[in-house]
Amino acid sequence: MLSSFVTNNFTSNILAKSNLCYNSYMKLAKKHFAIITLGLFLSLAFVTPVLAQTVQGSTSSTGATAQGSTTQGSTTGGSANGSQVQAIKLVNPLGSTRTLPELIDGILRIVLTIGIPVIALMIIYSGFKFVMAQGNPKELEEARRNLLYVLIGAGILLGAYVIAEAVVGTINAIRT
Repeated sequence: MLSSFVTNNFTSNILAKSNLCYNSYMKLAKKHFAIITLGLFLSLAFVTPVLAQTVQGSTSSTGATAQGSTTQGSTTGGSANGSQVQAIKLVNPLGSTRTLPELIDGILRIVLTIGIPVIALMIIYSGFKFVMAQGNPKELEEARRNLLYVLIGAGILLGAYVIAEAVVGTINAIRT
């Protein structure tokens, strides 16, 4: 009787510990999976393919290798057998952006275009939370905290734009 009690108790302890280990392992695995998935998404979200485009009027021969001069992104010349090599022109994937300040300005404009409506919606949501609190101190505190965080985020967003504009203005003043 005692031995069966000890055996059952020992077995149940082992099972409880193994379930605890399994649960903590699964939580950790889910966390790592989410981080890896988010990292892959973010790294692939900003990948822009760079495609070479042919210049109109050029001829090509299969298997030809370029042995010519390079002029403004296009390569011309001949191959060992004397045939023409296709001239290519690389197109800037960033469009008209040529300098780092222009790139930063473009990124900030995109962030502001997305961020300002989100801020407006979050302020409306905070107001809704104030109304729904109906005097409940705990919910009022949560609504205040939510509004505070929205305003801090708006300040950071707009402050980043102001700082970037000041830096770009200073750089442009130094250049001239």
